[in-house]
Amino acid sequence: MQPLPYSTRIKLLSHLLTCFLSISFIATINIVADTNSVAVEAESRNDRFFARQFLQTTSSSQNITNLSIINTSEQHQLFRGTLWNGEGTQQGGETALIGRAVPPMGRINLSSEEIENIFGIGPWKGPAILRVEGESNFDLISKLISPSGLTSNTNCVREDNVLNVEGFDSTNMTFVRLINTNDSDTGVVIGTLYDSRGNVVGKADSVLATNLTSFQQLWLSRKDLSNKVGSEWSGEALLELSHIDGLKLLNLNYITDEKTFFNFSCFEDSDSARVYLQTTSTSQNVSFTHLVNTSDADQQFFATLFNSDGHVIGFRNQPLHFDVVPPRGRLIISSEDIESAFGISPWSGPAMLEVKASGTFELMTKLTSPSGLTSNTNCVRKDSVHNIGGFDQSNMSYIRFINIGDTPIRNIRGSIYNSDGNSIGDPNIILISELPPKAQVWRNRNELSSTFGDTWNDTAALKITNPHANLRLINLVYVNNATFFNFSCYETGL
Repeated sequence: MQPLPYSTRIKLLSHLLTCFLSISFIATINIVADTNSVAVEAESRNDRFFARQFLQTTSSSQNITNLSIINTSEQHQLFRGTLWNGEGTQQGGETALIGRAVPPMGRINLSSEEIENIFGIGPWKGPAILRVEGESNFDLISKLISPSGLTSNTNCVREDNVLNVEGFDSTNMTFVRLINTNDSDTGVVIGTLYDSRGNVVGKADSVLATNLTSFQQLWLSRKDLSNKVGSEWSGEALLELSHIDGLKLLNLNYITDEKTFFNFSCFEDSDSARVYLQTTSTSQNVSFTHLVNTSDADQQFFATLFNSDGHVIGFRNQPLHFDVVPPRGRLIISSEDIESAFGISPWSGPAMLEVKASGTFELMTKLTSPSGLTSNTNCVRKDSVHNIGGFDQSNMSYIRFINIGDTPIRNIRGSIYNSDGNSIGDPNIILISELPPKAQVWRNRNELSSTFGDTWNDTAALKITNPHANLRLINLVYVNNATFFNFSCYETGL
């Protein structure tokens, strides 16, 4: 066989090299494409939203839990859940499917029995934590029906501190629930208790728990805390914990005489620096506001009081007290104290109090209703509320619209949605044509019904259209014409 001419061999080698490079290039493209496909798929799987129901009772409990999962996104979505009992042991399967796909602004309402059926289990022991997983934005609001029959809001937690650990001079019982939301141990949980004067109760840096395993939850009663710090106390105390990532705190008060739980885990701080619902001394609803100095230095508190029409009552930046408040101490002021500090007579309707100080602080308001029960009211939302009871309910729902800014908010629009996500009446209606600076306005269920031109049963949600940055909302329910319950605090899927 004769060898190929040199020029022919060059052409053949060039052709083979081109084929090789083409094959290599195509293979590389395919590999990159496959890699990108895996990355996109992994990103899609990881693009989930999570929120937790922190106190899920069982069907055998005297305290009945009703959980609502509200789809606040603009698309239908499915929800899944994982349940852990108090010891952190998973109950049933992981990421169990929770019901049907939920339309935008629709909700799933779940009883304890329904949750047991979803996970294919019987009643577990003690409260549990339920982690809900969604595909987009959603909210979790929980109603706890106590043995008294009264319904309170429980799905709200803190980190690092709680303000309302009532002392041994109170007939009420305080409970703090330590909740590990991580898939890892916490290690030692350290805490210090401070009385109203800022003095350490018993021993500082006491061991509250040697360890919480993954997803474990632990109740600490007032007696438990007393045993751990080695002392008793009177009045409300502040409990501070060394920071642990993923450790949440639930602060409940059990009113012994009425057999009712109230959640005191929600309050405002020095960033917002407002008491949103300050009643007058002539009101049937008595306010006691706690200003807790969480800084490391003595502080004095100054305040400005705004009537419901937004006008200043008295003078601006008035001192609320004469003596300084020490670190970790608190100032407790009544409506009479405020009237005395500002040199004014009782005003008309609730007011808003803006507070100033040189360092950090927390603001908690305890509202005693005509029933004698004391609830937590200093907690607000920005763009929606989820507990507007329908006309099949005897209790009355209220929403307070608050302008915290220095300019008017005009044409506040919104829509009300039923459990199926359908708009009740006309959507995107003007609720308030103008809310002056610092003004606050009530709207009850009947007034909202007149505005939207329709009635509803069950529980509805109000969503504000393009909410103004200075708009705040309080969602109260007046139960048995005797007690206010605050439903402004709930968890959001992130």
